Amino acid sequence: MEVVKGAAGCIHWIMGLQSEISVAPIYEDMPHYTEALAYYESLGLSLMDLFIVSRAKDGRVLEYDCLMARSDQLEV
Repeated sequence: MEVVKGAAGCIHWIMGLQSEISVAPIYEDMPHYTEALAYYESLGLSLMDLFIVSRAKDGRVLEYDCLMARSDQLEV
């Protein structure tokens, strides 16, 4: 999320985004995946897909890669 925040001046040029989002906090001060998704959506991006990156030993999902696309470029 911090990298995307750093691109604020050119975010309108970004057509797609792939980002690792965390269901369980693996790193200190890591945003929850719902916070990251809400932020990306506030920039005009829509969720296209989620891919599991890692699971806990008990099977819980720890991280996803999310694929986002510019909302105004998508057909309904």
